[in-house]
Amino acid sequence: MSRRWKWVIPLLVAACTAFGLAGEASDEDLRREVEELKQRLARLEALLESGTRIPARHSEEETRAAAPAETAPAEEAEPADPSRFEARWNNGLRLETRDERFEFQVGGRLQNDWAFFSADDSLERLAPIQDGTEFRRARVLLAATLFRQIEMKAEYDFAGGDAAFKDVYLGLTDLPGVGSIRFGHQKEPFSLEELTSSKYITFLERALPNTFAPSRNSGVVMQNTLARERVNWALGVFRDANDNAFAVGEGGYNFSTRFTGLPWYRDEDRLLHLGIAYSRQNSPLDLLRYRQRPEAHLAPRIVNTGFFPSSSQDLLGLEAALVSGPFSVQSEYAGAFVNTPSGSDPRFSSFYVQASYFPTGEHRVYKKSAASFDRVKPKGSFFDGGRGAWELAARYSHLDLDDADVSGGRLDDFTFGVNWYLNPNTRFMWNYVYSERERVGDAHVLQTRFHIDF
Repeated sequence: MSRRWKWVIPLLVAACTAFGLAGEASDEDLRREVEELKQRLARLEALLESGTRIPARHSEEETRAAAPAETAPAEEAEPADPSRFEARWNNGLRLETRDERFEFQVGGRLQNDWAFFSADDSLERLAPIQDGTEFRRARVLLAATLFRQIEMKAEYDFAGGDAAFKDVYLGLTDLPGVGSIRFGHQKEPFSLEELTSSKYITFLERALPNTFAPSRNSGVVMQNTLARERVNWALGVFRDANDNAFAVGEGGYNFSTRFTGLPWYRDEDRLLHLGIAYSRQNSPLDLLRYRQRPEAHLAPRIVNTGFFPSSSQDLLGLEAALVSGPFSVQSEYAGAFVNTPSGSDPRFSSFYVQASYFPTGEHRVYKKSAASFDRVKPKGSFFDGGRGAWELAARYSHLDLDDADVSGGRLDDFTFGVNWYLNPNTRFMWNYVYSERERVGDAHVLQTRFHIDF
């Protein structure tokens, strides 16, 4: 017997004896318990001599806890249903099936503007200017993708009090050789700034060359990319339509095309964009008018050609943009070459140059598939403990509506802006505009916008 166990036997005998006395057991009971104890000790000694490990004794609860759980028969995993919809947030609410064959989006945007004006008396006599506020845009959006290649979009603007059509179209995507084709009310492919959504433009209003941009009409557009999306082309045929995409009568058909490229593209924040666009516009009433405000929507139109005879006009657009980290430069030229019955054929022109800088380190985001700019993403959202993104910007614009026998006026705008992006969907904008109507007078505009979209 091991030495360490020899002292155990006397102790157990003494303990058993004491227990028997404490219980006032009889001598016979005591002798029986001692015999049982001796037998247990003998078995213990035999185990020790054989070198067998003595299992530890546990309480019933501990034994049950240590015992391996009875495993239920394994159930076969239920296969994932590819048609099951899952909700997710991607700068807006989206419902998408697991196989990505179907997707639905609900969205909208609100832009509340305030403007304060100061103008020369001579300019006030031409067009009274008053302080004001408005909802510049109040839109709701429904969009869907069906069977991966069928798309639809329905966006309506209630800012004017009634529902006006914006992008309302259906289309097919990923078509060999064609890319995508869309039918409905949409923008004609002309002008980088016009094709950049109002959610993503740098200033409250687009620059003066936007005077010539056809914007939205009803038509058919084909668009595709080449060379790993570094080349983008689009062309379309359109019909002049009102705000409800309605048009009847003879004529009024337009043809527009745009071709862009990225001759330098190192990364999403290092790129050079160049583009050219052409549009043939046919005047349905044989009349034409160009007019424009300073770069403030609450201001009156202070240059205006009035209506004059025109059978058609050819529009030419040139565009360039450079993004180098937090710094960017963008410029466009737009010219309108008007064909008149009298043969005077006036030519109007406009251009702008703008620059912006993010002291917080962000950069303007370029979307190659659309050849336009996209959503700025702050490095740290304000409501998540960050400071958001700050952008400083400046722009000079010029518009000339004087030529031949048409005197619409010349306008120069200097605009300075500060943008605070609290998160990718919310920003505050402040613009100061100095606007000069040549040979008439000038105006000062201070305006701000509270913007949210999803």
